[in-house]
Amino acid sequence: MKAYIFPGQGSQYKGMGADLFEKYADMVQTADDILGYSIVELCLKDPDRQLGFTQYTQPALYVVSAMSYLDKIEKTGHLPEFLAGHSLGEYNALQASGAISFEDGLKLVKRRGELMSLAPKGAMAAILGSTKKKISQLLKNNDLSTVDIANHNSYDQTVISGLEEDINRAQSIFTEDGIKFIPLNTSGAFHSRYMKSSAVEFKKYVRRFEFSPLTIDVISNVHAKPYRQEKIIENLTSQIIRPVKWLDSVSYMLEQGVTEFEETGAGHVLTALVEKIQTQFGQSNTEIVPDASAAKDPEAKAIQGDVTSHSESGVKNTAETIAAWNAAYPVGTRVSVKNHDDVLETRTQAIALFGRKATIYMQGYKGYFDLGDVQPVNE
Repeated sequence: MKAYIFPGQGSQYKGMGADLFEKYADMVQTADDILGYSIVELCLKDPDRQLGFTQYTQPALYVVSAMSYLDKIEKTGHLPEFLAGHSLGEYNALQASGAISFEDGLKLVKRRGELMSLAPKGAMAAILGSTKKKISQLLKNNDLSTVDIANHNSYDQTVISGLEEDINRAQSIFTEDGIKFIPLNTSGAFHSRYMKSSAVEFKKYVRRFEFSPLTIDVISNVHAKPYRQEKIIENLTSQIIRPVKWLDSVSYMLEQGVTEFEETGAGHVLTALVEKIQTQFGQSNTEIVPDASAAKDPEAKAIQGDVTSHSESGVKNTAETIAAWNAAYPVGTRVSVKNHDDVLETRTQAIALFGRKATIYMQGYKGYFDLGDVQPVNE
């Protein structure tokens, strides 16, 4: 069985959708009419540097993912058995299932992005290498009940969300305990109680829309189970303030017998997460398929596995490691790097240094970074 998965905020990059806009000119025109600006200019040129702002990021990713899915179905002629999306990506999953039209989905995403951008100032951080249970216990033991779990992305990647001062205080607590803590470049405390005002306003808006019967099972971020038709409005509203249960969602699909996950849209952050979940879940027969449309090297689409682990095991597969990374992650990908507390952004594609070492360069740094020390971060 196959599942198509759609990325959320944090996967955007300048240049995304370049191979799709001309093919789906009607969708582009519809998007421009709804948004009031050129989606092509935003995605390809970003002249005003708006692509990283929530109210622009979310519509841009939605449009690119919708076109990518249509392109995939037209080329293969096959529908998946399951659909899922990370946060924003869930709207693409619903659109792909037939529950909403492309136009209505974009209107909902546009309003969602606007409301989330207006929420009270907050902060988020990724916690790597620790379990959700230990994270919750540390927060409780240090009187940080005001901090919420926002995303449970994998067994060893969890995102927390809260007021800026509380997230700052949490940083010293986690680092003193030897746990990697990475502040994320967000303006709001997404997927937390602090988004309540946005959720209340969004519920008023979403009630204006009608939803058609789902033709493919969509896994809910909120419950990590298939959507129920009568709960669509409730789920979309709750999703803004409730944590994204990505680990549980992927685990549910594995339990149902999904053997192939294909990320559809910009980047491949979710592919890396699913690989990690699949490995620890113990499903050795599960295949993670990169989107061939993103590959610059035609041979790279066949390379599987966690690309960051190849360089750690030696230089034997350096060329394959580099090809896999460049196929999955565009220049501008946000990453965590060993011995660096901040999230960095890639400045180049991965290259072979001295012909034998897989490396990559970062924005603001002149030296190279070992690709084995680099891991994509999903917000």
